[in-house]
Amino acid sequence: MTHRRLTIEELTALESDFVKFLALQGIDAPGWLKIKEDHERSELLIDEFSRLTWLRIVENTRYLEEIDSTGIKLYKCEDDQIFLIGIYAEQEGTYDFLAMDVIFQAMKTNPEHFRVVRGYKAYSPDRHGEIFKLIHANNAHVSQGQLYEHLTATASS
Repeated sequence: MTHRRLTIEELTALESDFVKFLALQGIDAPGWLKIKEDHERSELLIDEFSRLTWLRIVENTRYLEEIDSTGIKLYKCEDDQIFLIGIYAEQEGTYDFLAMDVIFQAMKTNPEHFRVVRGYKAYSPDRHGEIFKLIHANNAHVSQGQLYEHLTATASS
């Protein structure tokens, strides 16, 4: 799966983009009001807008962050492969990784309490599907990559 239907909240936030999408389809405001009466056609347009939106998001994604209470996973999404930096506590449950300032201080003062995992792999089955899965199923968030690049620079110095 490479996309899902956008929620009402997401569609509302992307209203101006949706209006542009409709305009490209030759549909103005009165035309949309009429189409909304045809449930099947309006659903197809929303599905197509959702598909195109997810395609744009995934194509433009270069970094992802997946942070929960048990650890941090940082991804760099290249064209052919994805790189991972994972940070975990040596003793599970010792630290709450949602408190980032506490984690960074603890990593400076007690680096032996943490395990850093690095790796990379080719996408399987495809870049779009894998990135979408990380966002949708794993709750990863698109980022600018500052933390990933900082850790990469720190490790190489």
